[in-house]
Amino acid sequence: MLSIFVIGVLFSLLLLTTQNYGPHIYETITINSKTFNITALALNESQWQKGLMNATVTNSTLILFEFNQTADWPFWMYNTYTNLDMLWINYSYSSGSGNVIYIVKNATSCFVASKCQIYDPHNAANFVLEAKAGFANRNNIGVGNSVVLR
Repeated sequence: MLSIFVIGVLFSLLLLTTQNYGPHIYETITINSKTFNITALALNESQWQKGLMNATVTNSTLILFEFNQTADWPFWMYNTYTNLDMLWINYSYSSGSGNVIYIVKNATSCFVASKCQIYDPHNAANFVLEAKAGFANRNNIGVGNSVVLR
């Protein structure tokens, strides 16, 4: 009986120390102490593939992609009507914060899949934030900036 209790306690501790991968419902993202409203979430494969494809994007449009694991997540801009800034984020659920690890500014849209540029951070992340081109410059956002999701 004691061994079952010990195994249960160890299993509970293991669960508490591992990353709690999504999906989560976040409403805001704070980057370098400036908070922005998230206008769309992409939490599953269908939503990841759609992204901002065929969508109207304004200066206040922010879509947050949450992935089920930390990995190298390349993006492209197929059928996206507006150029975008893309920020890859490595986020720790246990600490409740993360950092911008890679940024593509003014990623250009494309309408022929075979000619689309692939934007690849070559670094592990579990979130990507997309915003209208100019977002990173307007808000002085750079690699290494701190991120908090709420």
